[in-house]
Amino acid sequence: MLNGVIAIGALFLALCYGGDIELRSLDVTFDMTFYSVALHIDPVFLVWTDDISVSAMTFGNTILASRKLKTSEKREWILRYEENHVRQCRSLGWLMWPASLFVDMDPFRSGVKGAPDWSNPSQVDTEMWLAPEWWPDLWHWFTLEARFG
Repeated sequence: MLNGVIAIGALFLALCYGGDIELRSLDVTFDMTFYSVALHIDPVFLVWTDDISVSAMTFGNTILASRKLKTSEKREWILRYEENHVRQCRSLGWLMWPASLFVDMDPFRSGVKGAPDWSNPSQVDTEMWLAPEWWPDLWHWFTLEARFG
């Protein structure tokens, strides 16, 4: 619930401040158990704005990025970094914030191992915590579910 409020709030603020909104990615998944069927829709919104003092930041599934980043050589590296924060949010839900006390969610806070290779966006995948493939997502942007019995 908290993640949803943050994500919808960030998107609403972006609309109010006149940011240019792009759909960066859209994941649609389908889960079926003996008792239920669920459709999950997980977009990642990218908002270009002049109203932030950092290169980019993430709230839920919404990435706010400075317009200056559009033409930067760091663009794809930083956007991949922010997309990983979206993946962390999906994996942990609201537990993302307490988990950050114990797990390296943000390598910039703890010191990146060596200088970033801006031409290799996949470098960030090795620097920050990402859930294993088998890990279920605890938060989705939109879920439509039917339960049986």
